[in-house]
Amino acid sequence: MFNDEYTSGVTVATLKLGNHYSVGDYGLKMRYCDVGGTKGTVWTSVDASCEVYDSKAEKVGYDMNAVGTYKINGKLNNGYIVLTSYLQLTSL
Repeated sequence: MFNDEYTSGVTVATLKLGNHYSVGDYGLKMRYCDVGGTKGTVWTSVDASCEVYDSKAEKVGYDMNAVGTYKINGKLNNGYIVLTSYLQLTSL
């Protein structure tokens, strides 16, 4: 998942949330998430972390998800942004 945060037409941060998962007869299993590649610019700094909240999708229709939290500090804007991923098992 990818998102650029803009203020006044200027990119102030690149936010990324990666999902690393396995697929098998058991369905889907999220092994871990990461925020690698997240970065600020000369105007901002970004502190980022993520957590897997639901790591298994064992039946069709079930989903698994992770949440990335990003704290942006800078001259153009400050605050928190949250990205949530939902991966749904559609067939087994």
